[in-house]
Amino acid sequence: MSRVFLIECAESRRFPSLPWSLLASSLAEVEPARLQVHPYALAEAGVPSDARLVLLDTRFPVRESLKFVESVVPATVVLYGPYALDRFESIPVRAAMIGPSRSGLVELAKLAIHAESATDADLASIPRLSLRNRPGGDPNEDEPASWSIPSPGPWPSMEDLLLPFQPSLEWEYCGPRRRLEDADTRRVSLWWPTRVEGAPSIEERDAARLPGVDDATPAQMEIDPRWEPSARDAIRAWLRADPNGALFPLHAVSRDQALSLLVEQARAFGRLGHRAFRIVSSDPSVLLASWLGMLSKLDEAPSEVVLSPSVAALRRTDGMRQELLGAAHHCARLVVDRVPFPSFDDRSLRMRGYRETHWDVRWVARLLAEVDGSFGGKVRSRLGHRLELLDPWTTPRELVDSLAAVEEDAPFLKGQCHPSSFLTVPSRYSAIGQRVAEAASLRSGPSESGWDWGFQDPRMGTYLALAQQGLGPLLEGIGRLRLAAAGRERAIVEARFRWIRQLAECVDSDVESAASSWGKVLAGVTREVAIDMKRETD
Repeated sequence: MSRVFLIECAESRRFPSLPWSLLASSLAEVEPARLQVHPYALAEAGVPSDARLVLLDTRFPVRESLKFVESVVPATVVLYGPYALDRFESIPVRAAMIGPSRSGLVELAKLAIHAESATDADLASIPRLSLRNRPGGDPNEDEPASWSIPSPGPWPSMEDLLLPFQPSLEWEYCGPRRRLEDADTRRVSLWWPTRVEGAPSIEERDAARLPGVDDATPAQMEIDPRWEPSARDAIRAWLRADPNGALFPLHAVSRDQALSLLVEQARAFGRLGHRAFRIVSSDPSVLLASWLGMLSKLDEAPSEVVLSPSVAALRRTDGMRQELLGAAHHCARLVVDRVPFPSFDDRSLRMRGYRETHWDVRWVARLLAEVDGSFGGKVRSRLGHRLELLDPWTTPRELVDSLAAVEEDAPFLKGQCHPSSFLTVPSRYSAIGQRVAEAASLRSGPSESGWDWGFQDPRMGTYLALAQQGLGPLLEGIGRLRLAAAGRERAIVEARFRWIRQLAECVDSDVESAASSWGKVLAGVTREVAIDMKRETD
């Protein structure tokens, strides 16, 4: 039975991400158990009591990770993945690997297998491994005296992380079985570089605006004082180069190197029979056209390419329509999904650090609607996006304006308009985490997969409570309508959209009146939707 466990977070059975699949192949000597686990199924992972080392994905909800760590004592649990720094501060594990690694984690696994008990001295030489130091060396002490990163070390190169390129794709899955698996089950994810020398990304463009990181900013970013001074210095240096706070970079020393390794990834997967690719990057367009062109010349064009760029990346140039259609020319199918749309309000956009205005966000929405169905249906770009409608700076009036923009230019986002369409703060060390902290809205400790925050406008608390309270009666009222399944789904989306919009107008007009008259607003919305759906069916 294996003594080393790799546990990746996955909502359904699918191919593992490259950082995990390549790590698994590097660890072949110790024969690790390879598990993909649903975010809320960690208890089913079945880690035995004699396990020595568990590498745990940082993308699990924090509460689930906390329960799991308690259940697998005495195994050494090490966090691995994006935002490991942030999760290490909240989850009492012995260590966390900051950033991607293959050689360091191989060394760690061998220590766990062959050493009776790996000491801190053994671990101190592993680059970027953060350690939880106990007072007086007592392993039974609950509260650590300090956290350290004894050997900060440089980030590994793109070649170090990708080569030899031998992904391990056969993993077990623990979690609920879906009757119909989503399309991602047949796609493999490519590890796209987060930075290419000489080709700054959208994230780097905004790095100078990150409070307390840029040298021109007087304030120092607040680092938890439990980190030792040398660790705090290393953390600040890393955050200067990675303002999104994930600290999971894949750096290419040149455009040519990046393209060569990306082509190698695609060709290697092609030899295994996989030609449908999801590109994990918020800004893939710097390399996309050249990469697709090179594959086409080799007669190895992908069957499908899926992109999830940011709004800022899509607004990079007025010629983005041509870029997307050019990409579609080189593959059988191009999908743009999971674009994280912010609110359609200038003040919120500015506070979040965007340089784009609400007109730019509208432009991106219109672009995606326009190119959807192009090339005889090869392009799909209208469905599957995310909307972060509510943030700490949202006011009722600004919410009304954002929803009006959705109605006019992004009706495909109506399904994402609901009282839980919140801004996600994945880490307090991310750029958005720092901005929310500056606004004194960040609450202590991460919840689920991010940090909770509060509204600056007190009326929004009342609005949110009323909006949630009305959802049940609203759905009950729509459920009484005689509608086919497809019509009922459309009615629910439309009713929810009108409910949160009209309630926001009511709260903006008079919050006290809204608290007593929300039932009338709800009844009006239900009646309107019933009339509209009847007109459709007549």
